[in-house]
Amino acid sequence: MRRQYQPTLRNLLTIAAMSAVVGTTSCFAGTDASDLQAATPDDEVATAAAVPVVELTAPPVAEEAPIKAFIGTYKHTGGMPEQRALWGKIESMANSFNFFARGIVKDKLAASNQIAKEIRIEADSETLVIYFDKGNQTAPLDGSSVKFKAVNGENMDMSFKVERGKIEQTFVGNAKGRVNTYELQGDKLVLHVSIKAAQLPKELAYDLTYERVPAATEAAPTAAK
Repeated sequence: MRRQYQPTLRNLLTIAAMSAVVGTTSCFAGTDASDLQAATPDDEVATAAAVPVVELTAPPVAEEAPIKAFIGTYKHTGGMPEQRALWGKIESMANSFNFFARGIVKDKLAASNQIAKEIRIEADSETLVIYFDKGNQTAPLDGSSVKFKAVNGENMDMSFKVERGKIEQTFVGNAKGRVNTYELQGDKLVLHVSIKAAQLPKELAYDLTYERVPAATEAAPTAAK
């Protein structure tokens, strides 16, 4: 018989707060994988309009800077296969808990791992900004950490480490953390996600695939006005 993870009340409360580990993925809490549906165009317009814009005031990025190659917009191309794969991993994780904790774990992990339909990366010589469907994450390019307020109000330390062909974004909280690694593969951007927490029996890890949107396509709506 498989041994199930037996959480204490304190662990359950911490798991309930795990939505603080900011997600960039896409399954939906309380649904089965077969019920997952893509957002409508109206949903996308409403979401995009709500995203705040960060003003970059430092000099532009140097052509030879490693971050230069990342600047642009990327659309998720992994579709339902990546959504279902992620949902399967979340269900597997939740099923390692006992009956009383299973639903909490599944819903909270799903809520904190929503696949962004679009990622936009912007930077100047000092600051890196990564935009998602519902907001942005901003920190210095020199690797300094900043306080990032999660949806439940908890403060986490967030930082970027930029190398040629790779951005490593790290979130560190109380006994939990997340690393988003953005890897360029030609015109593709592969996002490797790793989530660890003292209250989880194992790491939750998955990959998401994005494709660069041509600059002419990004500029088209503006040109049409």
